[in-house]
Amino acid sequence: MALALVRGPRGLLLARRATPPGSGLYCLPGGKRQPGEGLAQTCRRELREELGAEVGVLGLALFVLQEVSGPDCPLSGPWPLGLFWCELPEEAALPPETVWLRPEELQREDVQATDRVMMQDALAHPGLAPFRTSVAVWSGGALEVVRYG
Repeated sequence: MALALVRGPRGLLLARRATPPGSGLYCLPGGKRQPGEGLAQTCRRELREELGAEVGVLGLALFVLQEVSGPDCPLSGPWPLGLFWCELPEEAALPPETVWLRPEELQREDVQATDRVMMQDALAHPGLAPFRTSVAVWSGGALEVVRYG
C-alpha cells in the first residue's frame, strides 16, 4: 500500500473516503499496490486515479508494517505501507472530496486515526523515513490504532 503526504501552502491534502475502512473520513490519498508495481509507482498511479493529477514523489516519509484485526475486517495483513512526500502541480484542479488541513487541525474527528498518527510522525521526523510497526483494530467500520512505534 502507498499513501501520499502532500504538503502545500494551505496545509496537508486529505481526501474523503467513499468506501471502508473509514467511509466518510478524511484520509491520506493512495491505495493498494498492483502486482509488479513498486510503492512509489503505486503512489503516482493512485493519485492520478483519485485526484486526476500527476504528482511528484519526492521521497519516502515513513515505512510502516501495518496489521489490522477485528470482526468483519475487510483487510488482511500485515502488509507494507509506504508514506511518500509528494507535490502537486500548482495548476492541479482537485476533486471536491479533498480538503487542505493545517497540522493543528489533524485532531478533527473526521480524520482517520491511523492516518493521523502517521502524518504526525512524518511531520515530527522530516527527512528521516523511519521504519514503524502499526497495529489497528477494525471496529464499527473504522480503524483504531492500538500500537504504533
